Amino acid sequence: MTQTPAPTKRRTEIEGLRTVAALLVAFYHIWVGRVSGGVDVFFVVTGFFITLTVLKHVDAGRIRPLAYFGRLIRRLLPSAAIVLAFAGFITLLWAPAPLMQRNFEEIIASSLSFENLYLAFNAVDYLNAEDPKTPVQHFWAMSIQAQFYVLWLLVAALVLLMVKVLAANARKTMMIVLATLVVLSLGLSIWQTAVAQPFAYFVPWTRMWEFAVGGILAILGSRLHLRGTVAAIASLGAVVVLVLTGAVLPVEGGFPGIIAAVPVLAAAAILVSTREDEKWWAGTRLLSWSPLVWLGSIAFGIYLWHWPLLVLYRYWYGLDGQPGILAGPAIIISAIVLAYLTKRLLENPVQRWWRPGRAAKPGRRIVTVGLVLAWCIAVVIPVTTLVSADVRQNEAPVVASECNGYNALTAGYAACQEALQGVPLSPPRAELLDDVSSAYVCYTQSDASVLKECDPVGPDDAELKVAVIGNSHAAMLAPAFNAMAESRNWQVTSLPANGCVWTFTRDEAEGCGTRLEQQEQLFLGDDPFDVVVVVGGYFASGGAHEIINQRIQQLVDAGSKVIAIEDNPRLDEERYDCQLRADDPKLSGEECALPEEVGYGFDDAYWDVAQERDDVIAIPTRDLYCIDGDCPLVIGGVIVYRDEHHLTSTYVATMFPELLSRIDERTDALTAP
Repeated sequence: MTQTPAPTKRRTEIEGLRTVAALLVAFYHIWVGRVSGGVDVFFVVTGFFITLTVLKHVDAGRIRPLAYFGRLIRRLLPSAAIVLAFAGFITLLWAPAPLMQRNFEEIIASSLSFENLYLAFNAVDYLNAEDPKTPVQHFWAMSIQAQFYVLWLLVAALVLLMVKVLAANARKTMMIVLATLVVLSLGLSIWQTAVAQPFAYFVPWTRMWEFAVGGILAILGSRLHLRGTVAAIASLGAVVVLVLTGAVLPVEGGFPGIIAAVPVLAAAAILVSTREDEKWWAGTRLLSWSPLVWLGSIAFGIYLWHWPLLVLYRYWYGLDGQPGILAGPAIIISAIVLAYLTKRLLENPVQRWWRPGRAAKPGRRIVTVGLVLAWCIAVVIPVTTLVSADVRQNEAPVVASECNGYNALTAGYAACQEALQGVPLSPPRAELLDDVSSAYVCYTQSDASVLKECDPVGPDDAELKVAVIGNSHAAMLAPAFNAMAESRNWQVTSLPANGCVWTFTRDEAEGCGTRLEQQEQLFLGDDPFDVVVVVGGYFASGGAHEIINQRIQQLVDAGSKVIAIEDNPRLDEERYDCQLRADDPKLSGEECALPEEVGYGFDDAYWDVAQERDDVIAIPTRDLYCIDGDCPLVIGGVIVYRDEHHLTSTYVATMFPELLSRIDERTDALTAP
């Protein structure tokens, strides 16, 4: 969160409110892993004070962007630069190799104030949804606030223009503009949260109404305030609501829609509650408690520091690690100490030395150089590291074909493992998360209302018309099917999706109507597929077996041959942590190997149904991933999994010829020409 200018008359209860918001964010991040509503409180408070600032520009009859942004930069740059530099430092020293590229990309995005947009366009990508968090992911909120600052200056310029041209009242005009913004932004927030919540969470237009609410309260000022018993009840109730928001409300998947109104209104209740005739039990009295007020002065730093410290803890003790009763408080205390030191040794001196009109002094020059160096660490080093990673990837040696990937299982696994000692793994660890080839080009996201249909691959007069359907595991195999379409005289249509997959989704499934209708037309229409390949049926709940049986029967009745491919193993937390954190020799050894019974400890609905039916061709695949009861994470110098349950495209390329051979062996309809 960014700091906001202090009001002319200090309102200590707002300082306490900042403390509550910052500690709620830290508490929920460290122990709960849910949305707390604390960020929304910061947005309201920021809107309150920045609106007062821009109104001064309007009242003066002149917009001064340099003074406006200069003041903000003096407040934001010191702390942000040092925390971003710290994030780069811990990435270089302790981040698992597969996470380094993503970390550096987000450090750069955060440095340039578009981390929220980076996350928005990656959060909706199922491919990235399960990746471990980076040490700067919390900068999404700062990025939104930076975008808010720009928008609010434009709003002030618009209001000033209307004042001069139309002789309008500045405050009334600003009120109308902000009220309009509340209606539009809140409406967008509710709609977009319903159809694409991960995307809606990070984009600025779903959050601007929260800032605007704070701005409206600032404009109303003394015309809307509570005091006495009413203020006591409102402010105390608001504190209780804020503390309980993340615990009581269904926040997962609900923010920033209408649920965000709860913390926003709670913050508003405190902003309009004055300390006139204050009761001893009032929420404003509680928030004005001196320790909370002091912490409020460094709440910005607490927010900035707690998250990279939490990520650092997980780098040291396990990426899925949850801090306990000692580590959790230690992280919060460390964040408080670092926030205090940052403010005392960096922020305050910068505020004193960078006031307009002050002559340049040696101290200012030293601090300027220090901040520039910190910013360079936050931007230049990540860029250099990413470029170096690309060079290393291009220079990666090729593993001998007889031991490469799946081939090692048939050429002599033990001998190949010994022969490959010291040979760099493929794909390079730094590129692991992105080793997907073109798997997701034709992938329909869960929030899409329309099926994504790509052009078929292969000749129009192909011998066989083939569809590849299922979830993201089907997507990982789709490029391999596409690659051999021409040579086999097949026409391949890839239709993988997240949710609303025709073979295991009920007709009445909410939000799936259009997609199911599209798929029914494709599979049961006038020109059905000769072959339908189904992959990745990990959907046993909600009567999935019944639905799959019903859909397969419809496919068979339409004249399609159905092929069910046994799903690949899934890593447990221990092996996934080993996958990311282990060095290459350890990753290739038995210590990280996944026991077969653990890897297949799930209900593969497609495979189960295929085993029960005589009219479905079942293709076993366990021996493509496992040997002697274990499923190694590295086979023939190739890393098998890019995350907890998705295969790398590199490994798929090595084992697909064998998979295709098994398909040929089990059906007369699919013999090679």
